[in-house]
Amino acid sequence: MGRKAFDIVKKSNILLRDTRISQHEISRRLNISQHWVRQTTSKFNQICKLATKPGAERHSKLMKRQKRVIKLQQLRNDTFSLTDLARHAQANLNITISGRTVSRILREFDLTSYVAKRKPQTIYEQRRLVVLFDGQLNSAKYVHILENNLTVVFGKFPVQQSNKIWHQQDNARPHVSAKALKYFNKKHVKLISWLQLKILILI
Repeated sequence: MGRKAFDIVKKSNILLRDTRISQHEISRRLNISQHWVRQTTSKFNQICKLATKPGAERHSKLMKRQKRVIKLQQLRNDTFSLTDLARHAQANLNITISGRTVSRILREFDLTSYVAKRKPQTIYEQRRLVVLFDGQLNSAKYVHILENNLTVVFGKFPVQQSNKIWHQQDNARPHVSAKALKYFNKKHVKLISWLQLKILILI
């Protein structure tokens, strides 16, 4: 075994290789091991270039396939936070990544993750019809509840006020998901700001 090779030794190894000198002779002239000569030559033959700086050409921790899995998971459930996506990667891809890494991956695909907003307070005027749901609520179930209850509430208004309905919702993930917003647009529900709260008016 010889001494550890420095950057200049790597270059010298490639130059001697081009002169068709044997690996044994290169190892003897540069005072390095034959194993290192074979390894450096093999890497150079594969990528046709040589990294001479520490950390240069460092491979990504995630492969393109794994990045696509994270992207598809975000598209499948747009209420996932960065932490949820990191846990999903650990459970399904057997890799440990931080939320910052997940955020960088999503930016590569022009995507963003769910960010919880500050939860508003409910005032007296907004205490109308309360719907209790026992179970895990997702976007589809939330839209189903709206479909069944908005019409009922609409009928409780007087005729002169039947052109609008107030619907108070908080910042829960199913409430602000893309599927819920798509339903609001389909039903012509407008989102406005009032007293720093999110109020829905049906017009």
